[in-house]
Amino acid sequence: MRATQALLSLLAKYATFLRYCVVGALASGVFYCVANLSALLLKVDSRSEAQNLESTFENAQNVGKLAQDSNAFTQNAQNLETPQAANRQLQNASKLAQDSRICDEKCGLQGKSQGSYLDGNDRRDFSPLPHLSRKAESTKKAQHSQTATLLGSLASFLFGYFAQMRLAFRAHANHSTMLPRYLALLAIITIYAQAITYLGAFFTLSYYLISAFIALSVPLFSYPLQKLWVFASSGGGRHIV
Repeated sequence: MRATQALLSLLAKYATFLRYCVVGALASGVFYCVANLSALLLKVDSRSEAQNLESTFENAQNVGKLAQDSNAFTQNAQNLETPQAANRQLQNASKLAQDSRICDEKCGLQGKSQGSYLDGNDRRDFSPLPHLSRKAESTKKAQHSQTATLLGSLASFLFGYFAQMRLAFRAHANHSTMLPRYLALLAIITIYAQAITYLGAFFTLSYYLISAFIALSVPLFSYPLQKLWVFASSGGGRHIV
């Protein structure tokens, strides 16, 4: 019984710090959930866009083939009216085969642009498909990753700010003062984490060891600063509990 009372007394004494740790863990979870969900949605949207571009490109190829077939049919009909129909038909067949090969080379990945054969001497160029380039695909993936990280960081920031203020420290909202201080604290934490990461890489330390050290050391100065400075009320916040 006394042990239970002592435990409850200890929890009550460090209740604010425990709430601070729980909110910090939840903010990290919010970041990973939002970032992964955003990356998944951006990936699905990118695939849909690529499929639409491929469908448009295939339609352009089909239009070109139909135009070739129509032109060939017209020429064959004209040639059948002359005595040299057989020879001209063979020549047209050879020309159509050559044009088809040129069209395939222009429409494929070897060419700089794609085209569809409209009539005998008219070729319309289409802009290169961006998703066919590995460099463009890699750039798009990097952009999606940056966007997902930005959205996750924004969600984590909003959740952490309001949750620490209302749940952990139970302070009265004073955004004109607390928000700039919270942003300044986040900047300090970011600089500190980058410095530790750089030093760890310089001494070839394990990534997991560096991450664990940052996670355990940040609360040592973040918690006192949040309680005594960021979310400190006008008449309280003098002692760390």
